[in-house]
Amino acid sequence: MFDFDKWQEIFSTIKHNKLRSALTMFGVYWGMFMLVILLGGGAGLERGAVSGFSAWATNAGFVWGQQTNKAYGGFQPGRQIRFKLSDIEAVKSQVSGLELLAPRDQIGTVTVQYGVESDKFEVYGDYPEYFQIRKSKTIAGRALNKLDIDLARKSAYIGQDVAATLFGLDNESKLENEDYEQAIGKIIKIRGFSFQVVGVFSSLRNGEDRNEENRSIHTAFTGFNNAFKRGEWSGWYAYSAREDVNVDQIENDIKAVIAERHFVHPEDDQAIGSFSLGREFNEMKNLFIAINLFVWTVSIGTLIAGMVGISNIMLIVVRERVPEIGIRKAMGAIPSSIISLIVQESVFLTTVAGGIGIGAAQLILALIRTQIPEIPDPNDMFHQPFVSLEISLIGLSVLVIGGALAGLIPALKAAKVSPIEAIRAE
Repeated sequence: MFDFDKWQEIFSTIKHNKLRSALTMFGVYWGMFMLVILLGGGAGLERGAVSGFSAWATNAGFVWGQQTNKAYGGFQPGRQIRFKLSDIEAVKSQVSGLELLAPRDQIGTVTVQYGVESDKFEVYGDYPEYFQIRKSKTIAGRALNKLDIDLARKSAYIGQDVAATLFGLDNESKLENEDYEQAIGKIIKIRGFSFQVVGVFSSLRNGEDRNEENRSIHTAFTGFNNAFKRGEWSGWYAYSAREDVNVDQIENDIKAVIAERHFVHPEDDQAIGSFSLGREFNEMKNLFIAINLFVWTVSIGTLIAGMVGISNIMLIVVRERVPEIGIRKAMGAIPSSIISLIVQESVFLTTVAGGIGIGAAQLILALIRTQIPEIPDPNDMFHQPFVSLEISLIGLSVLVIGGALAGLIPALKAAKVSPIEAIRAE
């Protein structure tokens, strides 16, 4: 039930101690303000970091052959490990939890021609599965498919910079997807071999990686192998694990299968190299969990300091109002009414201060968001900073509870005031 007299008394106390009340509330305001700002900033950084993985399956990795450093199976150390195409089925059949396996090869940076136009580009031989591991945006035509592999077609899936250079597409930044359609079906020459362009893609990666990828050409692995006489060899493997499987375990299992097939010593950790995107992604997530934990710890510490300040101020308020409290009790006021008066004032101060802090912080985050495109530049490492309504409400709830606790000790002390001693103190 709303007690108008009680609220009138609370506002009267605040009005007569404006500076003291404002300074007391500032500690709570600042703690909540910094909590929301830091959480929003951390979320913006996390979105920027996660966007760096948007071009990849986050449960993926790579394995490749290196030189052995231990003698084994009659072979001397220093032997170069080269993957065979026959290893593919062995890995697929023996590694449980494997989702995709994409053998890859390359011939390096070579001259590519179309008519009188030519330039140097990186050329790869790939399976279609690779483009489920390393994602890209097809802006014209199609990506490589299973028929390209089965029929050993000399099909080429080229980056947008390759298309712009070879087919005379000027002002690349202003080009529409339709402009790249003219590249589809054209025959380009790679080391004298003819490959047909079946698609043009745009990289989803960031920075220099994006530029390099847009200047690359991906050909059907089998057609690539036939043209450049790579025989039974594969350069390296890209792979991805099922979502419910530990990607590190998949990495170790793939390496174990290949090591056994190529007579690599079980303790030779140099013969087969590897890199796990899944491990990198998990480390990044753990980093931001630690950052958010730090933010919450610092901000809650600041809030506690503010609440301690409120508790101290309420103790001063109780001391100043001892005569008044004594008179109230002498007139029949019960202890619970005295406690509720003090606690209510404490909760009001913390809730208003915290609410203003949340509102101010959300306003600043909103202003920042207006300066950042909703679809950010892939090169940006800071995306839309945002703190959800749920988090804000949780913070406000903590404030209400904290305000009640901050006022409880002074309230209990006020409830113990003896009317006779209070009047005598006056």
